[in-house]
Amino acid sequence: MLEIATHYMHGMAQMFFLFATLLLYMTPRRTRVLNLLMLCMGYWALLELKDFIVCYPSHNANYVLDWRFVFFDLLSIPITSFYLLEQLFPGRMNGRRCLKLILPFVCMAVVYVVLLLFFPNRDYLSIGALWEDRLYPPTALRILYTLYALIYGGVMMIYLVRNTYVYGRFIRSNYSYTDELDLTWLRFFVLLLFGCMAIYGVILFFASALSDLIFYTVSLLVWLFIYQHAIRQKIPEIASDYWVEKESQSQKASSESSYDRGFGECLREIFEEEKIYLNPTLSIVELASRCGTNRTYLSQYFNNVLHVSFYDYVNRYRVEHAAVPLLQQMNGGNMEEIALKSGFGSISTFRRAFVKFTGKTPQAYKKHYGEASPSFGVKKIWPMQEEASSSEESNGSNSEKEG
Repeated sequence: MLEIATHYMHGMAQMFFLFATLLLYMTPRRTRVLNLLMLCMGYWALLELKDFIVCYPSHNANYVLDWRFVFFDLLSIPITSFYLLEQLFPGRMNGRRCLKLILPFVCMAVVYVVLLLFFPNRDYLSIGALWEDRLYPPTALRILYTLYALIYGGVMMIYLVRNTYVYGRFIRSNYSYTDELDLTWLRFFVLLLFGCMAIYGVILFFASALSDLIFYTVSLLVWLFIYQHAIRQKIPEIASDYWVEKESQSQKASSESSYDRGFGECLREIFEEEKIYLNPTLSIVELASRCGTNRTYLSQYFNNVLHVSFYDYVNRYRVEHAAVPLLQQMNGGNMEEIALKSGFGSISTFRRAFVKFTGKTPQAYKKHYGEASPSFGVKKIWPMQEEASSSEESNGSNSEKEG
């Protein structure tokens, strides 16, 4: 019964990877991210086909560190990392970088083939037998290849998870919304993949129908998760700025001293009079263009002068100057309607922002404060702006005196 369930999940996984590859291939105007995802899905489909051919007719696939699995299956780790890195660093994974990552794997596989010309292949039924023969050249290379693949996967997991946080800060510094831009889901996916890799590590040494069933089931669910999110994920227009080489500290210091003294007044006018925050897809590029500056200077102004991200600045305006008044005016109003009229692109973003700036959900806020003043209970923007404006005026007067 267990073997039948394993065969069934294997077939399900194989069909999924095959159809996912075909669907991605038929997608018009594929981005590089989707091309690399298609490569991943296609390679996993080939691995499933290889398992079907190798395992089921002969039923002799229970060797420890079987070379048919080690060199082919573990190659999926760098190939999968191509997609993950491109999703996190759009435009970065060109052919040269992909080759650099996969070359050690290919070189060890080639060396293994050359060794087989001089040393016959040996299979092992137990870890003890493998370890006793660990100095035999082909066996030693199999062990080295496996260790390198597992270390590569672990280091890549840490690197990717760490940079999802950096990417999140980048999005919040440049966009007033995160729907279909944020990569929090990718962090979860990377951790799940690491779990799959751990399960497969067990299979390499202790193969069984149960371990195979667990691996096929988990990998199928993980890749269903990634496919669902990947096809909806949007690539920010300025995403390449996230990973390009940063400016030197001296350049940064000089730019910080060159803030436009009119930023505070410009922002107040655009937000208060024109209510630009009602644009659900507002970006810092658009705002910088309205202020007659560039994205870098304006982002530094938010972070270093106002000490707030662009994302929080805009959403605080939406909560204080749109959502709260609408909650009072629309008795029993639909929350989704209030969210859209306040400039939020989704109800989930609206709820998160409202709780962050008021400490209560929209429903609880309406019930608790009733007819209170619209700004009651909301962290103020104005004191922060006034302080920044006074600082600008002070810097301006000092520069005039020095002049």
